[in-house]
Amino acid sequence: LAKYPESIVIFYDGDEAGEKGALSAYLEILQRGGSVEVKVPPYGKDPDELSEVELKRILGVFRSKQAVF
Repeated sequence: LAKYPESIVIFYDGDEAGEKGALSAYLEILQRGGSVEVKVPPYGKDPDELSEVELKRILGVFRSKQAVF
């Protein structure tokens, strides 16, 4: 994780598989000593289905040192 930002935001699909994936990634990052936050889209929606306004509401404003993948 040393090559990644200090703070990681996980934003997976808003379905059961996305929730399980987000939990798995969250636990993995915590085990490696990273700082992690999970953001969740409305249930059943994928992040690419959201409008820019919805994304900004859910994700908030990122600090300049954060990267979005």
